[in-house]
Amino acid sequence: MHPNSSRSVSAYLVFSIVLLVYLLAFTGFASTDDEQLFSTLTANLAHNRGYSALPLFGNDRLQGESGGVEPLHPILGIPFYLVAERIGLGKVQVLFLLPALYTALTAALLVMISEVKGYPPKITLLIGLIYGLATIAFPYARTNFRKPLAALLITIAILCFEKSVPPGKNIWENLIYSVSGSVILILSVLTKITTIVLIPFLLVSSFRKKYKMKNGTISKSVRLTLISGFFAVSLGLIFISILPKETLSRFNFQFLEYIRYTLPRIPHDHFWSALAGLFFSPGKGLFIYSPIFFLLFVPPFFRRYKKFEWIVYCGALLALASVQALIYDEQWWSISWGTRALLPALPLACLASLPVLDAGIQNKNNVFRFSTFSLIALSVLSQMGRLLTSDPAYANWVVQNTG
Repeated sequence: MHPNSSRSVSAYLVFSIVLLVYLLAFTGFASTDDEQLFSTLTANLAHNRGYSALPLFGNDRLQGESGGVEPLHPILGIPFYLVAERIGLGKVQVLFLLPALYTALTAALLVMISEVKGYPPKITLLIGLIYGLATIAFPYARTNFRKPLAALLITIAILCFEKSVPPGKNIWENLIYSVSGSVILILSVLTKITTIVLIPFLLVSSFRKKYKMKNGTISKSVRLTLISGFFAVSLGLIFISILPKETLSRFNFQFLEYIRYTLPRIPHDHFWSALAGLFFSPGKGLFIYSPIFFLLFVPPFFRRYKKFEWIVYCGALLALASVQALIYDEQWWSISWGTRALLPALPLACLASLPVLDAGIQNKNNVFRFSTFSLIALSVLSQMGRLLTSDPAYANWVVQNTG
C-alpha cells in the first residue's frame, strides 16, 4: 500500500471512531449563554437580520449585544442552519454538531502530522485518539463554543507548514503550502482573536525548518517567507473585505487602541495565581482535567527529543495562558471543566508529547509502558465526569463542598 494511502486510512479511522463517540454522547443542550449567543448570531445572519443578539435581550449580561465576537464560527454555521431548517431538523441542535465535526477532524489531522514527522502507525493512531477522547477537547466537542474550530484551523496550518518543508518539493508547491498555512492562521484569528499569540511561534518553527532543509541558505528562506506572507496577507484582506462590517468590530484600529489603553490598566494582582490556576487549579487546571499532558514535563530531560519543537509548542501554550491570565485576572478562581481558553493550543501540546508517548508505549520496560497506558486511561476517565454533569452543576457542587 502506498504510504499516502495508509496515512489516509489511519486518519479516516480516527475521524470515524472519534466522531461516532461524539454522536453517542451528543446532547445539543447549551450550558452557557455564550453558546446561545453563537446560535443566535448564526440564526440572525442566516435570515439577514444582521450581527445582533436581540433574542437574548432579557439576558442580564448580554442584553441583546453580540459583544463584537469574532465572526467565523457563527458564519460557518449558516449553511448547516439553513439546511436543517429546510428539511425540518433542529436548527440549533445541528449547530452543536459542528464542534464535534471540527474536533474529530483535528484528531485525524494530528494523525497525518505525526506520520509526516515519521512516527510509527500505532503511535499516530494513538495521538489522534488521545486528543479526541482523553483531553478536554472531548467534552467541549459537545458544546457550541468557537475554540474547537480555532484548534482545527491551527492544526491545518501546522500540517501545511509541515508539508512545505520536506526536500524534493518545488518552489511553487512549497509556496502554496506556506501561503495556505498562513491564510489559515488568519482565519483562526477571525475565530478567536487570542490565537494571534500562537502565530509567531508557528511561523518561527516553519522558518527554521525551511532554513535547515535548505542547508543554511537563509536568503532563500527569507525570500520564500516574505513572498508567502505577502500573498497570505493579501488573500486575508480580500476575505475580510467581503465579511459584513458589523462582524469586524474587533479588527480595526479603534479596538487595537482600546486594548493598548485598557490592558495595562486592568488589575494584575492575581496574574501568577491566574496563570498557575489555568494549569493546576483543582477547579479547572489543564493538567488536572487532561493528565496526559504531564508528559510535557519529560522532554527537557529526554535526549532523543527535539528541544526546539518542545520550546515552540509549549511556548505557544504558555503564551496563550498568559494572555488569558492577564485578561481575567480578577476571575482567576472561576471554575469550568478544564480551561477551554487553552483549547486552540491543545493540538500543539499533543505534538509536544509525541516523542515521550512513543518512547513510553514502545519501551521494553513494562513499568514505563504501564505508566504511559495508565496516564491515558486516567485522562479518558477524567472526561467521563464532564459527560455526566454540566459545568454549572459541577461548579455549584465544588463551591458548596469546598468553599
